[in-house]
Amino acid sequence: MNAVANTWSDKVHVIAVYTVEAHPKKNNSPYSGKPWEFGYSTIYQAYTYPVRTSYARTFEKQLSKNITLLVDNLDTFNKDINPVWCTYGPAPNGAWLIHNNGGKPVVKFAQPWFKKAELEAHLP
Repeated sequence: MNAVANTWSDKVHVIAVYTVEAHPKKNNSPYSGKPWEFGYSTIYQAYTYPVRTSYARTFEKQLSKNITLLVDNLDTFNKDINPVWCTYGPAPNGAWLIHNNGGKPVVKFAQPWFKKAELEAHLP
């Protein structure tokens, strides 16, 4: 993602959305419904928005300055939980090329798993 943002920053906006943890430490994975940990599973699942934003700030340090980081909502009071993750498909490493068609966003290309070369083939 950093390479795409750095190479194409003059033509596209790269946005990362921090959503649910795919492989949280000592919590159930949203993909398996049971613990699914790996060596890199160092973060617990966030159950409040302030915790999620705290995790996102840590993640942001790994991102290129050409990437805008957004945090998916976790407002349990209004039942607006993970709207981006739920709308665009629950994918832990997905990528979407969204064209601003006169102010009406249109998904031009989607990947359930980010693959740089495939995505770049669809860029202007």
